[in-house]
Amino acid sequence: PSFEGANQYFANDPARARLFFPFFDQLKNQADRLMKRGQFACVEAMPMDPNVCIPLWSNAIKLYSFVIEHAPFRILSRQAAESIGQMMETNRSGHEFIPKGEFMKLLDKTEKPFL
Repeated sequence: PSFEGANQYFANDPARARLFFPFFDQLKNQADRLMKRGQFACVEAMPMDPNVCIPLWSNAIKLYSFVIEHAPFRILSRQAAESIGQMMETNRSGHEFIPKGEFMKLLDKTEKPFL
Protein backbone atom coordinates (compact mmCIF):
# COMPACT_ATOMS: atom_id res chain seq x y z
CA PRO A 1 0.00 0.00 0.00
CA SER A 2 1.04 3.56 -0.59
CA PHE A 3 0.49 6.34 1.94
CA GLU A 4 1.22 9.99 1.38
CA GLY A 5 4.42 11.05 3.16
CA ALA A 6 5.48 7.50 4.00
CA ASN A 7 8.93 6.15 3.29
CA GLN A 8 9.37 2.72 1.85
CA TYR A 9 11.56 1.17 4.53
CA PHE A 10 12.60 -1.80 2.41
CA ALA A 11 12.57 -0.08 -0.98
CA ASN A 12 16.15 -1.18 -1.66
CA ASP A 13 15.65 -4.67 -0.24
CA PRO A 14 12.29 -6.18 -1.29
CA ALA A 15 13.33 -9.66 -0.12
CA ARG A 16 13.62 -8.39 3.45
CA ALA A 17 10.24 -6.67 3.17
CA ARG A 18 8.64 -9.95 2.08
CA LEU A 19 10.14 -11.56 5.18
CA PHE A 20 9.44 -8.94 7.88
CA PHE A 21 5.92 -7.75 7.09
CA PRO A 22 4.37 -11.26 7.18
CA PHE A 23 6.23 -12.02 10.43
CA PHE A 24 4.76 -9.05 12.29
CA ASP A 25 1.41 -9.51 10.56
CA GLN A 26 1.21 -13.11 11.81
CA LEU A 27 2.06 -11.99 15.35
CA LYS A 28 -0.74 -9.44 15.18
CA ASN A 29 -3.11 -12.07 13.75
CA GLN A 30 -2.32 -14.44 16.62
CA ALA A 31 -2.97 -11.63 19.10
CA ASP A 32 -6.28 -10.91 17.31
CA ARG A 33 -7.30 -14.55 17.76
CA LEU A 34 -6.42 -14.48 21.45
CA MET A 35 -8.33 -11.22 21.87
CA LYS A 36 -11.44 -12.65 20.21
CA ARG A 37 -11.29 -15.83 22.29
CA GLY A 38 -10.86 -13.71 25.42
CA GLN A 39 -13.77 -11.51 24.35
CA PHE A 40 -16.15 -14.39 25.04
CA ALA A 41 -14.66 -15.03 28.50
CA CYS A 42 -14.04 -11.40 29.52
CA VAL A 43 -17.03 -9.54 28.12
CA GLU A 44 -19.81 -11.78 26.82
CA ALA A 45 -19.76 -14.65 29.33
CA MET A 46 -22.34 -14.76 32.08
CA PRO A 47 -20.71 -15.13 34.58
CA MET A 48 -17.27 -13.99 33.50
CA ASP A 49 -14.51 -16.60 33.79
CA PRO A 50 -11.27 -14.92 34.94
CA ASN A 51 -9.29 -18.18 34.68
CA VAL A 52 -9.82 -18.09 30.92
CA CYS A 53 -10.04 -14.35 30.36
CA ILE A 54 -6.86 -13.18 32.07
CA PRO A 55 -4.35 -15.54 30.35
CA LEU A 56 -5.85 -14.97 26.89
CA TRP A 57 -5.89 -11.20 27.07
CA SER A 58 -2.52 -11.01 28.87
CA ASN A 59 -0.89 -12.97 26.07
CA ALA A 60 -2.67 -10.90 23.43
CA ILE A 61 -1.40 -7.68 25.00
CA LYS A 62 2.16 -9.06 25.11
CA LEU A 63 2.01 -9.84 21.40
CA TYR A 64 0.44 -6.48 20.53
CA SER A 65 3.11 -4.70 22.61
CA PHE A 66 5.87 -6.57 20.78
CA VAL A 67 4.41 -5.59 17.42
CA ILE A 68 4.13 -1.93 18.48
CA GLU A 69 7.67 -1.78 19.80
CA HIS A 70 9.51 -3.72 17.10
CA ALA A 71 7.56 -3.61 13.84
CA PRO A 72 8.91 -0.97 11.47
CA PHE A 73 5.45 -0.65 9.90
CA ARG A 74 3.09 2.12 11.03
CA ILE A 75 -0.09 0.37 9.90
CA LEU A 76 0.53 -2.73 12.04
CA SER A 77 1.54 -0.67 15.07
CA ARG A 78 -1.59 1.46 14.90
CA GLN A 79 -3.86 -1.57 14.53
CA ALA A 80 -2.22 -3.23 17.53
CA ALA A 81 -2.62 -0.07 19.63
CA GLU A 82 -6.29 0.22 18.66
CA SER A 83 -6.85 -3.39 19.73
CA ILE A 84 -5.22 -2.80 23.12
CA GLY A 85 -7.40 0.28 23.60
CA GLN A 86 -10.50 -1.72 22.74
CA MET A 87 -9.53 -4.39 25.26
CA MET A 88 -9.01 -1.76 27.96
CA GLU A 89 -12.45 -0.26 27.28
CA THR A 90 -14.39 -3.52 27.28
CA ASN A 91 -12.59 -5.22 30.17
CA ARG A 92 -15.00 -6.32 32.91
CA SER A 93 -12.61 -8.59 34.79
CA GLY A 94 -11.28 -5.95 37.18
CA HIS A 95 -7.76 -7.04 36.21
CA GLU A 96 -5.52 -4.32 34.80
CA PHE A 97 -3.85 -5.95 31.82
CA ILE A 98 -1.60 -2.99 31.04
CA PRO A 99 -1.06 0.15 33.12
CA LYS A 100 -2.33 3.36 31.52
CA GLY A 101 1.16 4.91 31.57
CA GLU A 102 2.68 1.95 29.75
CA PHE A 103 -0.11 2.09 27.18
CA MET A 104 0.59 5.78 26.58
CA LYS A 105 4.29 4.96 26.00
CA LEU A 106 3.25 2.35 23.46
CA LEU A 107 1.03 4.90 21.72
CA ASP A 108 4.07 7.14 21.33
CA LYS A 109 5.85 4.30 19.51
CA THR A 110 3.11 3.86 16.89
CA GLU A 111 4.28 6.83 14.84
CA LYS A 112 6.68 5.04 12.55
CA PRO A 113 8.06 6.76 9.47
CA PHE A 114 7.59 3.66 7.34
CA LEU A 115 4.44 2.49 5.57
